[in-house]
Amino acid sequence: SALVTLKVGSSGVKALLEGGQRRMVSEMDTFQLDASASYDIDYPNGDGDDGLTFEWSCVEQKPTLGRSCGAHSELPGRASHHLSATNLIRGRTYLYQVFVSNSLGQRDAQHVLLTVTEVKIPLINIRPVDGKVDVAGRLVLESVITGSNASRAAWYSDEIDLAEDLRVAQGSSLDAAVRPGVNMPLNLVLNPGALAPGVTYVFRLMAHFDHMPAGFSTTEATGIGEITLKTNAPPSGGELDVFPLEGQALNTSFVLKTRDWADDVEDFPLEYSFKMYILNAADFTVLKAKSEITSATAIMAQGLESNDFFVTTVL
Repeated sequence: SALVTLKVGSSGVKALLEGGQRRMVSEMDTFQLDASASYDIDYPNGDGDDGLTFEWSCVEQKPTLGRSCGAHSELPGRASHHLSATNLIRGRTYLYQVFVSNSLGQRDAQHVLLTVTEVKIPLINIRPVDGKVDVAGRLVLESVITGSNASRAAWYSDEIDLAEDLRVAQGSSLDAAVRPGVNMPLNLVLNPGALAPGVTYVFRLMAHFDHMPAGFSTTEATGIGEITLKTNAPPSGGELDVFPLEGQALNTSFVLKTRDWADDVEDFPLEYSFKMYILNAADFTVLKAKSEITSATAIMAQGLESNDFFVTTVL
Protein backbone atom coordinates (compact mmCIF):
# COMPACT_ATOMS: atom_id res chain seq x y z
CA SER A 1 0.00 0.00 0.00
CA ALA A 2 1.02 3.63 -0.36
CA LEU A 3 0.01 6.79 1.45
CA VAL A 4 0.11 10.26 -0.07
CA THR A 5 -0.66 13.38 1.97
CA LEU A 6 -1.83 16.42 0.05
CA LYS A 7 -2.09 19.94 1.38
CA VAL A 8 -4.63 21.97 -0.58
CA GLY A 9 -4.33 25.74 -0.35
CA SER A 10 -6.61 28.62 -1.25
CA SER A 11 -5.86 31.00 -4.11
CA GLY A 12 -7.17 34.09 -2.37
CA VAL A 13 -9.36 37.01 -3.41
CA LYS A 14 -9.39 39.46 -6.33
CA ALA A 15 -10.71 42.94 -5.58
CA LEU A 16 -12.14 44.90 -8.51
CA LEU A 17 -13.42 48.47 -8.26
CA GLU A 18 -15.49 50.12 -10.99
CA GLY A 19 -14.71 53.58 -12.30
CA GLY A 20 -10.92 53.71 -12.68
CA GLN A 21 -8.10 54.53 -10.27
CA ARG A 22 -8.50 58.30 -10.61
CA ARG A 23 -11.74 60.19 -11.11
CA MET A 24 -13.20 63.69 -10.92
CA VAL A 25 -16.68 64.56 -9.69
CA SER A 26 -18.62 67.78 -9.25
CA GLU A 27 -19.64 68.75 -5.72
CA MET A 28 -23.18 68.97 -7.10
CA ASP A 29 -23.28 65.32 -8.24
CA THR A 30 -23.48 61.84 -6.80
CA PHE A 31 -21.01 59.07 -7.56
CA GLN A 32 -20.84 55.32 -7.10
CA LEU A 33 -18.22 53.10 -5.49
CA ASP A 34 -18.84 49.59 -6.78
CA ALA A 35 -16.70 46.57 -5.87
CA SER A 36 -19.38 43.97 -6.65
CA ALA A 37 -17.26 42.47 -9.47
CA SER A 38 -14.74 41.23 -6.86
CA TYR A 39 -14.48 37.47 -6.48
CA ASP A 40 -12.90 34.55 -4.66
CA ILE A 41 -10.31 33.15 -7.10
CA ASP A 42 -11.27 29.56 -6.25
CA TYR A 43 -14.96 30.38 -6.78
CA PRO A 44 -15.01 32.91 -9.66
CA ASN A 45 -18.73 32.31 -10.22
CA GLY A 46 -19.58 33.07 -6.62
CA ASP A 47 -20.41 29.50 -5.61
CA GLY A 48 -18.19 29.30 -2.52
CA ASP A 49 -19.60 28.25 0.85
CA ASP A 50 -19.43 31.81 2.20
CA GLY A 51 -19.69 35.15 0.46
CA LEU A 52 -17.18 37.96 0.42
CA THR A 53 -17.06 40.76 2.95
CA PHE A 54 -16.24 44.38 2.14
CA GLU A 55 -14.51 46.98 4.29
CA TRP A 56 -14.25 50.58 3.11
CA SER A 57 -12.01 53.45 4.19
CA CYS A 58 -11.59 57.06 3.11
CA VAL A 59 -8.98 59.69 3.95
CA GLU A 60 -8.05 62.98 2.36
CA GLN A 61 -5.07 62.65 0.02
CA LYS A 62 -4.58 66.31 -0.95
CA PRO A 63 -3.94 68.91 0.31
CA THR A 64 -3.69 67.27 3.77
CA LEU A 65 -2.79 63.57 3.70
CA GLY A 66 -4.71 61.54 6.26
CA ARG A 67 -7.41 64.09 7.14
CA SER A 68 -10.88 62.65 7.74
CA CYS A 69 -13.44 62.34 4.94
CA GLY A 70 -16.21 63.29 7.33
CA ALA A 71 -19.39 61.30 6.71
CA HIS A 72 -17.55 59.07 4.20
CA SER A 73 -14.84 58.00 6.67
CA GLU A 74 -16.84 54.97 7.81
CA LEU A 75 -18.99 53.34 5.15
CA PRO A 76 -21.15 50.24 5.72
CA GLY A 77 -19.64 46.89 4.75
CA ARG A 78 -21.45 46.21 1.50
CA ALA A 79 -20.26 45.76 -2.07
CA SER A 80 -21.29 49.17 -3.43
CA HIS A 81 -22.23 52.66 -2.32
CA HIS A 82 -24.05 55.53 -4.02
CA LEU A 83 -22.66 58.68 -2.42
CA SER A 84 -23.22 62.41 -2.62
CA ALA A 85 -20.25 64.66 -3.28
CA THR A 86 -21.97 67.46 -1.35
CA ASN A 87 -20.47 65.86 1.77
CA LEU A 88 -16.98 66.52 0.39
CA ILE A 89 -14.98 69.73 -0.03
CA ARG A 90 -14.26 71.22 -3.44
CA GLY A 91 -10.63 71.28 -4.54
CA ARG A 92 -9.65 68.32 -2.41
CA THR A 93 -8.66 64.80 -3.43
CA TYR A 94 -9.88 61.81 -1.43
CA LEU A 95 -8.49 58.27 -1.27
CA TYR A 96 -11.20 55.61 -1.10
CA GLN A 97 -10.10 52.02 -0.48
CA VAL A 98 -12.01 48.76 -0.39
CA PHE A 99 -10.68 45.61 1.29
CA VAL A 100 -12.36 42.43 0.08
CA SER A 101 -12.06 39.27 2.23
CA ASN A 102 -13.20 35.66 1.98
CA SER A 103 -14.20 33.28 4.78
CA LEU A 104 -10.53 32.23 5.27
CA GLY A 105 -9.44 35.79 6.02
CA GLN A 106 -7.58 36.23 2.74
CA ARG A 107 -8.07 39.65 1.25
CA ASP A 108 -7.19 42.00 -1.55
CA ALA A 109 -7.59 45.77 -1.94
CA GLN A 110 -8.32 48.38 -4.58
CA HIS A 111 -8.48 52.16 -4.43
CA VAL A 112 -9.63 55.26 -6.27
CA LEU A 113 -8.45 58.86 -5.98
CA LEU A 114 -11.49 61.14 -6.24
CA THR A 115 -11.03 64.88 -6.86
CA VAL A 116 -13.96 67.22 -6.19
CA THR A 117 -14.56 70.27 -8.36
CA GLU A 118 -17.06 73.07 -7.87
CA VAL A 119 -18.14 73.15 -11.52
CA LYS A 120 -20.48 70.72 -13.23
CA ILE A 121 -18.54 68.19 -15.35
CA PRO A 122 -19.28 65.03 -17.34
CA LEU A 123 -19.12 61.86 -15.24
CA ILE A 124 -16.80 59.09 -16.44
CA ASN A 125 -16.87 55.45 -15.41
CA ILE A 126 -14.19 52.99 -16.61
CA ARG A 127 -14.69 49.29 -16.06
CA PRO A 128 -11.82 47.52 -14.24
CA VAL A 129 -9.45 45.16 -16.03
CA ASP A 130 -8.78 41.89 -14.24
CA GLY A 131 -5.07 41.10 -13.93
CA LYS A 132 -2.22 41.77 -16.33
CA VAL A 133 -2.78 42.48 -20.01
CA ASP A 134 -1.72 39.91 -22.60
CA VAL A 135 0.05 41.86 -25.36
CA ALA A 136 -0.76 39.09 -27.86
CA GLY A 137 -4.49 39.72 -27.47
CA ARG A 138 -6.79 42.68 -28.00
CA LEU A 139 -7.21 45.11 -25.12
CA VAL A 140 -10.73 46.45 -24.58
CA LEU A 141 -11.23 49.34 -22.15
CA GLU A 142 -14.93 49.85 -21.52
CA SER A 143 -16.24 53.20 -20.34
CA VAL A 144 -19.47 55.16 -19.96
CA ILE A 145 -19.77 58.96 -20.08
CA THR A 146 -22.76 60.87 -18.71
CA GLY A 147 -23.38 64.60 -18.87
CA SER A 148 -26.23 67.04 -18.51
CA ASN A 149 -25.02 68.98 -21.57
CA ALA A 150 -23.44 68.09 -24.91
CA SER A 151 -19.77 67.26 -24.46
CA ARG A 152 -16.67 65.92 -26.16
CA ALA A 153 -14.62 62.99 -24.86
CA ALA A 154 -11.29 61.48 -25.84
CA TRP A 155 -8.79 58.81 -24.75
CA TYR A 156 -5.15 59.66 -23.98
CA SER A 157 -1.99 57.92 -22.77
CA ASP A 158 1.37 59.41 -21.81
CA GLU A 159 3.21 56.17 -22.57
CA ILE A 160 2.17 55.61 -26.20
CA ASP A 161 0.76 57.54 -29.13
CA LEU A 162 -2.73 56.13 -29.48
CA ALA A 163 -3.16 57.83 -32.85
CA GLU A 164 -0.30 55.84 -34.36
CA ASP A 165 -1.32 53.59 -37.25
CA LEU A 166 -2.56 50.08 -36.41
CA ARG A 167 -2.68 50.61 -32.64
CA VAL A 168 -6.43 51.19 -32.40
CA ALA A 169 -8.68 48.46 -33.79
CA GLN A 170 -10.83 49.21 -36.79
CA GLY A 171 -14.21 50.53 -35.69
CA SER A 172 -12.88 51.86 -32.38
CA SER A 173 -12.59 55.61 -31.91
CA LEU A 174 -10.32 57.69 -29.71
CA ASP A 175 -12.89 60.46 -29.32
CA ALA A 176 -16.60 61.10 -29.71
CA ALA A 177 -19.35 63.64 -29.20
CA VAL A 178 -21.55 62.83 -26.20
CA ARG A 179 -25.23 63.70 -26.31
CA PRO A 180 -26.73 65.33 -23.21
CA GLY A 181 -28.50 63.11 -20.67
CA VAL A 182 -27.30 59.86 -22.26
CA ASN A 183 -25.09 57.13 -20.79
CA MET A 184 -22.78 56.86 -23.77
CA PRO A 185 -20.10 54.16 -24.10
CA LEU A 186 -16.70 55.08 -25.51
CA ASN A 187 -14.66 51.89 -25.60
CA LEU A 188 -10.97 51.89 -26.48
CA VAL A 189 -9.93 48.76 -28.39
CA LEU A 190 -6.22 48.20 -29.08
CA ASN A 191 -4.92 45.64 -31.57
CA PRO A 192 -2.68 42.72 -30.58
CA GLY A 193 0.91 43.91 -30.37
CA ALA A 194 -0.02 47.54 -29.73
CA LEU A 195 1.53 47.36 -26.25
CA ALA A 196 4.98 46.25 -25.14
CA PRO A 197 5.45 43.43 -22.58
CA GLY A 198 6.37 44.25 -18.98
CA VAL A 199 5.31 47.92 -19.16
CA THR A 200 2.90 49.92 -16.99
CA TYR A 201 0.46 52.07 -18.97
CA VAL A 202 -1.88 54.81 -17.80
CA PHE A 203 -4.98 55.36 -19.96
CA ARG A 204 -6.95 58.54 -19.37
CA LEU A 205 -10.44 59.37 -20.62
CA MET A 206 -11.26 63.09 -20.51
CA ALA A 207 -14.54 64.85 -21.30
CA HIS A 208 -15.66 68.47 -21.21
CA PHE A 209 -18.87 70.25 -22.12
CA ASP A 210 -19.04 71.98 -25.48
CA HIS A 211 -19.86 75.25 -23.73
CA MET A 212 -17.69 75.97 -20.71
CA PRO A 213 -19.28 77.52 -17.61
CA ALA A 214 -18.43 81.19 -17.35
CA GLY A 215 -15.21 81.86 -15.48
CA PHE A 216 -13.79 78.33 -15.79
CA SER A 217 -11.06 76.98 -18.06
CA THR A 218 -11.15 73.69 -19.93
CA THR A 219 -8.77 72.20 -17.36
CA GLU A 220 -11.02 73.15 -14.45
CA ALA A 221 -14.20 71.91 -16.11
CA THR A 222 -13.01 68.57 -17.47
CA GLY A 223 -14.17 65.19 -16.23
CA ILE A 224 -11.40 62.60 -15.89
CA GLY A 225 -11.32 58.84 -15.54
CA GLU A 226 -7.98 57.04 -15.36
CA ILE A 227 -6.91 53.40 -15.28
CA THR A 228 -3.42 51.95 -14.80
CA LEU A 229 -2.55 48.62 -16.42
CA LYS A 230 0.51 46.42 -16.51
CA THR A 231 1.28 44.15 -19.45
CA ASN A 232 2.51 40.63 -18.91
CA ALA A 233 6.11 39.75 -19.76
CA PRO A 234 7.49 36.26 -20.42
CA PRO A 235 9.69 34.56 -17.80
CA SER A 236 13.39 35.34 -18.13
CA GLY A 237 16.87 34.19 -17.09
CA GLY A 238 16.32 30.45 -17.23
CA GLU A 239 18.44 27.70 -18.76
CA LEU A 240 17.75 24.49 -20.66
CA ASP A 241 20.11 21.53 -20.28
CA VAL A 242 20.08 18.40 -22.47
CA PHE A 243 21.99 15.21 -21.71
CA PRO A 244 23.58 13.53 -23.58
CA LEU A 245 24.36 15.96 -26.39
CA GLU A 246 24.79 13.12 -28.88
CA GLY A 247 22.85 9.91 -29.35
CA GLN A 248 21.20 7.46 -31.70
CA ALA A 249 17.95 8.40 -33.44
CA LEU A 250 14.85 6.75 -31.96
CA ASN A 251 17.02 4.87 -29.47
CA THR A 252 18.88 7.15 -27.07
CA SER A 253 16.89 8.58 -24.16
CA PHE A 254 17.64 12.28 -23.87
CA VAL A 255 17.01 14.05 -20.55
CA LEU A 256 15.87 17.67 -20.77
CA LYS A 257 15.91 19.86 -17.65
CA THR A 258 15.20 23.55 -17.14
CA ARG A 259 15.87 25.81 -14.16
CA ASP A 260 16.32 29.33 -12.79
CA TRP A 261 13.40 31.06 -14.50
CA ALA A 262 12.33 34.39 -12.98
CA ASP A 263 8.90 36.02 -13.17
CA ASP A 264 6.56 38.17 -11.09
CA VAL A 265 5.27 36.30 -8.06
CA GLU A 266 1.66 36.61 -9.20
CA ASP A 267 2.51 34.68 -12.38
CA PHE A 268 3.59 31.56 -10.51
CA PRO A 269 3.42 28.62 -10.79
CA LEU A 270 5.21 28.52 -14.15
CA GLU A 271 4.48 25.80 -16.69
CA TYR A 272 6.97 24.27 -19.11
CA SER A 273 6.67 22.62 -22.52
CA PHE A 274 9.53 20.87 -24.36
CA LYS A 275 9.67 20.66 -28.17
CA MET A 276 12.14 19.74 -30.90
CA TYR A 277 12.46 20.45 -34.60
CA ILE A 278 14.81 19.38 -37.37
CA LEU A 279 14.94 22.33 -39.76
CA ASN A 280 11.80 24.51 -39.58
CA ALA A 281 10.88 25.90 -36.14
CA ALA A 282 7.21 25.92 -37.15
CA ASP A 283 7.34 22.17 -37.85
CA PHE A 284 7.99 21.00 -34.29
CA THR A 285 7.34 17.85 -32.29
CA VAL A 286 6.09 18.12 -28.71
CA LEU A 287 8.29 16.13 -26.33
CA LYS A 288 6.37 17.08 -23.19
CA ALA A 289 3.07 18.93 -22.97
CA LYS A 290 2.80 22.06 -20.83
CA SER A 291 2.89 21.37 -17.09
CA GLU A 292 4.70 22.46 -13.91
CA ILE A 293 7.23 19.62 -14.31
CA THR A 294 10.68 21.01 -15.16
CA SER A 295 12.16 17.93 -16.87
CA ALA A 296 11.39 15.36 -19.53
CA THR A 297 12.88 12.21 -21.04
CA ALA A 298 12.42 11.63 -24.76
CA ILE A 299 13.80 9.92 -27.83
CA MET A 300 14.27 12.03 -30.94
CA ALA A 301 14.19 11.69 -34.70
CA GLN A 302 17.32 11.89 -36.83
CA GLY A 303 18.49 15.25 -38.10
CA LEU A 304 19.32 16.01 -41.73
CA GLU A 305 22.71 14.94 -43.08
CA SER A 306 23.03 18.35 -44.76
CA ASN A 307 22.79 19.89 -41.29
CA ASP A 308 25.27 17.48 -39.67
CA PHE A 309 22.32 15.56 -38.15
CA PHE A 310 21.62 18.35 -35.66
CA VAL A 311 18.18 18.76 -34.10
CA THR A 312 17.05 21.73 -32.02
CA THR A 313 15.30 21.50 -28.66
CA VAL A 314 13.03 24.31 -27.55
CA LEU A 315 11.48 25.20 -24.18
